[in-house]
Amino acid sequence: METLLIHSEYIQLDEITMHYLDTKTEGEVIICIHGLWGRGETWRSFMHAYGKKYRVIALDLRGHGYSDKPNTPYTSKVMSGDIAQLMSRLHIESAIVLGHSQGGRIGAHLASYYPEKVKRLAILDKSPSGIDENTPVDDAVAHKDPLTHDWPDTFETLESARSFLIDTLQEALSYGYFMLSLVEGKEGFQMLFDKKAIGSLKAHDFSWFSLLPSIKCPTLLMRTSSHEAVSDEDWTKMQDLLPDCRAVEMSHPDHNVQHSNTEEFYGYIDAFIN
Repeated sequence: METLLIHSEYIQLDEITMHYLDTKTEGEVIICIHGLWGRGETWRSFMHAYGKKYRVIALDLRGHGYSDKPNTPYTSKVMSGDIAQLMSRLHIESAIVLGHSQGGRIGAHLASYYPEKVKRLAILDKSPSGIDENTPVDDAVAHKDPLTHDWPDTFETLESARSFLIDTLQEALSYGYFMLSLVEGKEGFQMLFDKKAIGSLKAHDFSWFSLLPSIKCPTLLMRTSSHEAVSDEDWTKMQDLLPDCRAVEMSHPDHNVQHSNTEEFYGYIDAFIN
């Protein structure tokens, strides 16, 4: 059986060096955008599933993974601009874009600001609800990540990191998600995301319902059966505002929709992109 090779690549953009995974295979391009605290690695199983029919790229957003982590404001405009630059540098005119959680937020901004670059968009378990867009943000101060600001910066051993994450996180899939961002360095085991970057992202997490009418490409909305990330009210509002929309609900309650039930998830994705 032929093995799919996934390439680890770096590319210089205007402001940062971005790391990304790339199947470099033939076919339409699918760009996968991870959620908060994650990295492109969270899409590896998806890349193996789709990489022989599509060229699949899973990037590390700025502030995450092996991409640069500058001490600058982390806004949706800046981060979607990074992806637009990545596509231009790789000579990708347009792509199918899948964004999970905060990746859905970034993908939606990409489709709104750069409509010619997005053929189809999947917003996976993310609501546009957020801070009022007129709220001022003081970027002169460091913003705290509400979840990880008091986590240890370094774990002495892999076992101590595992124990901490098991005790801190309730779901097995969430534990696995954070384990993918854990790497060994000179001083011990550390997370690949930058806490200040996460804090800035949260501080700039403005409501983006107003963006939805400008997204003209076919759009897949997906939420979990728990409705924790996307309320019924927001779910209905999103469908009303998007010009070309299909909405589906996973039977599993876990937020990590691409891992919770892969057969169901791939079925929805197949129907959407084909």
